[in-house]
Amino acid sequence: MIPVGASVHWTINESDGSRVVGEGDTTLSAYGGWEAEWNVPEKAKLGSYEVRCAVGGRDYAGVTVISVQEYRVPLFSVMVEATTPEVGTTAHARISSAYFHGAPNAGARVHWKASWTTLADFASDSDEPYRKRFNSYSEVGPRLDVDSEDIKTIEGDTQLDAHGFATIACESPFKDNPAVGRTNIIWRADVTSIDGQTLSGGDTATLFATETRLGVRAEEQTTNRQPARRSLGAGGNKSRHRRA
Repeated sequence: MIPVGASVHWTINESDGSRVVGEGDTTLSAYGGWEAEWNVPEKAKLGSYEVRCAVGGRDYAGVTVISVQEYRVPLFSVMVEATTPEVGTTAHARISSAYFHGAPNAGARVHWKASWTTLADFASDSDEPYRKRFNSYSEVGPRLDVDSEDIKTIEGDTQLDAHGFATIACESPFKDNPAVGRTNIIWRADVTSIDGQTLSGGDTATLFATETRLGVRAEEQTTNRQPARRSLGAGGNKSRHRRA
């Protein structure tokens, strides 16, 4: 149960945990969260700090890391546009960057990252309230664990062309597992201009392994007069199905 209204004491610690540079008190909300504000001192050291808390007098192991850096006025924009949804084994994204005075950010270096996450796919339609589109039984073939997310990250480097554009293609790290029919992708791109300033952008996308995804639903019905009956259904992306 959530200890609603419990007292929360929060601290801001230097990254090595040796010194507390800020602290305060608040209360826990009905949703199990809390809010606080820390005014960064003018003479605070640049670098990482840790946010920790104690609830009801008990210290918790959870920690969030924040970064204090000098503010620099951004000189250019960064846009990441993912192609979604896509079908196949390769995801694509387009990066664009331009200075605010209008010139393209030509020749800028780009470090990109694609974080892939498997997704247990369920269908929910008015005529088919529950249909599973993955196999969770290793005895019958390639398996997808519904209770855990498999996350894999792929990174790379490229460079913006003379017009300030770059196209990225990233092959799915799950392409050899037929049980994975759908994956979510989080794109991130760090663009560094020729003057050394780095800005970031990102987008999300969905990739389907095949154009048609089969679904199966099974249910058992029993009556006093008839033996048990089991019905099966199968369908694709367009909700067309056949029953036996």
